[in-house]
Amino acid sequence: MSEAKSDWNLFLSWKEFAQHLNTSSIIEVSLTCKYLRTKLKSKIFKRANINKLVESVAQGPGNEDTYIKKTQLIDSKYSSIKNYVTNLSFDVQSNPFYIQVVCEYFLNLSNLTINECIIPSTVLKNVFTNITALTNLSLNDNLILFRRGANHIEEINLPQSLKALELGDISAISTPYWEDPLLFFQTWTDLTQDTVQLKLKFSSLLPNLVYLHLMTIEGVLENNLSVFLVNNNQLKFIKVYLDCLTPLIFESLAKCKQMVEVEILPPIRSNLVTVTQNNITLTSVKKLTLNNVVNRDAYLLSCIILPFINITELKISNIYSWPHHIYIPIQNFKNLEKLTIYKTTIPLKLNNFFLASRSLKVLEFIGFDKLGFKLNLTANCPKIRLVSFDTSNFNAGSLAELLEVLGRYSSKWTILKFMEAVKCYKK
Repeated sequence: MSEAKSDWNLFLSWKEFAQHLNTSSIIEVSLTCKYLRTKLKSKIFKRANINKLVESVAQGPGNEDTYIKKTQLIDSKYSSIKNYVTNLSFDVQSNPFYIQVVCEYFLNLSNLTINECIIPSTVLKNVFTNITALTNLSLNDNLILFRRGANHIEEINLPQSLKALELGDISAISTPYWEDPLLFFQTWTDLTQDTVQLKLKFSSLLPNLVYLHLMTIEGVLENNLSVFLVNNNQLKFIKVYLDCLTPLIFESLAKCKQMVEVEILPPIRSNLVTVTQNNITLTSVKKLTLNNVVNRDAYLLSCIILPFINITELKISNIYSWPHHIYIPIQNFKNLEKLTIYKTTIPLKLNNFFLASRSLKVLEFIGFDKLGFKLNLTANCPKIRLVSFDTSNFNAGSLAELLEVLGRYSSKWTILKFMEAVKCYKK
């Protein structure tokens, strides 16, 4: 389509357009529009705004309305999209008394996110029991309320249907007001002996789980996480903080024979767990992402990436300078074919010891707003065929500067600019 602005005065409205059609054609167009609307519903109404939904049906504060009454109120407004909503999110602004009824109302719910909520334990347990098609679950920064006199360690059984799980900070408390989150929130500063901190234990046998993202380290280090990994050795992807990567965890990861991708996040504790070298290898892993960890101590970095001997793709993100101590580890990856370097907050400085790899074929830079790259820095990569630059964040000056530098190597490289990318192909 032309970049020139359209003159909408030249377009016919439906009424004007219909004047040029016979009755049969009008009926056909109407039926076609109806068909398209039906098809688009599953896309348009895939996600519902829970807070707006509850505001529109809630009759007043508190938990006065019965479950049936709440369902009737929701149904009166949302019955037309009931079968299309698959994704729901609850947060600190969500009415806790509607979490269960809303989740159970939408029959095809598959994705559920609960962040920064205070929830009665019975609500959470009922949701996990009754939603049989739930495949994606994210829980982070929540407080779960249990009855007074609850066990010191309480267990939450996660849905067996889960394929992807994100777990963050989750706390548990026993309180007299465990059925009323609003009342608990109003009075919790005055509670002392009646409020007891509990420990949570999540069911660790999820036969369909393939994706695990740990957004916390408290309560999952060592034994808990190790047991979870052993019980779910069908996992294919894990996203984990550097703090978690102890020898015991590496040993458990090695038992996940279908694991193909690992992303390592920066530590969130000041007293970093000591990582030591070991003889464990994760041979099944093909993709490794190092997110803001390569500028760590050289010994620590080598311990982290040494087990990943068979990776074909390496992603490195959020670095402020290219660490010379990663030169040797990259060189030792015998099967590495693609290296992706993601944006930094400051211009990336590269030197002659930037990169050496006998297997690398593709090098790409993503998310930068300025980058001066000399193609001769790939001289120690004999198999390289493509160097790609995402230029969507470049201004005109930065783009011109990049093209000028790349142009010096046009005798050996074909340089193409297309849309928001510059690609350099080895001749």
